[in-house]
Amino acid sequence: MRNKLVRMRAVVQDQKTSRLSPSSNPWLSRDAVIKCFKQAFPNKSYGEQEYNKGDSGQYQYHLQYTPGLGGATGFSPYIHAHGH
Repeated sequence: MRNKLVRMRAVVQDQKTSRLSPSSNPWLSRDAVIKCFKQAFPNKSYGEQEYNKGDSGQYQYHLQYTPGLGGATGFSPYIHAHGH
């Protein structure tokens, strides 16, 4: 788990925002992403699971160091539409 956390943090620090997907990170479960997000990101950060563009049914995780829309912080409990 520690190595996964380090990899997630490194990816996001390089870009200030990041999208992680199960297709490129098959070891990532939603629970693992949320756990790592809570351990690695400051309180004012925002994360969510969102569907990919189109209707493939696939999704990705969006993580950022800044608050989300409307000042949202933490990890959203919902799966959002693409571009939310």
